[in-house]
Amino acid sequence: MKADKLTMDLRIRMVMEWMMDGFMTKDIITQCTSKWGIDERMAYKYIKQAKKTFLKITEDDMKERLAFHIAARMKIYNAMSDKNKPAGARVALDFLKDIADLEGFYMQKVDVTTQGNAIHSQEFHTTLILK
Repeated sequence: MKADKLTMDLRIRMVMEWMMDGFMTKDIITQCTSKWGIDERMAYKYIKQAKKTFLKITEDDMKERLAFHIAARMKIYNAMSDKNKPAGARVALDFLKDIADLEGFYMQKVDVTTQGNAIHSQEFHTTLILK
């Protein structure tokens, strides 16, 4: 008998809980087949859907965190009172560059020694300081 949408969602959530608890795939398969009377193929589908759900949650969370960091920087930038002075202008420009970097407007530096892996600007800055 095919499970309805609510039952499937509850089962996927249960599989997600088991995954977060650190159960191995074979143990999750065993639990699914014995607890719900389904075959292994369906249990694997629940695991696959649970993984997709984790990715979706993470994606949404990353967008929210990015929006928060950009808004926080803009609040600090807007509150700056000495943007017209040389030192303040430099700090203001750094804020704007940081926001643009978060938004993806700057090209990442590439490390040729590691077959083109991107170097994040903070890592690059740290590397320059250490040498």
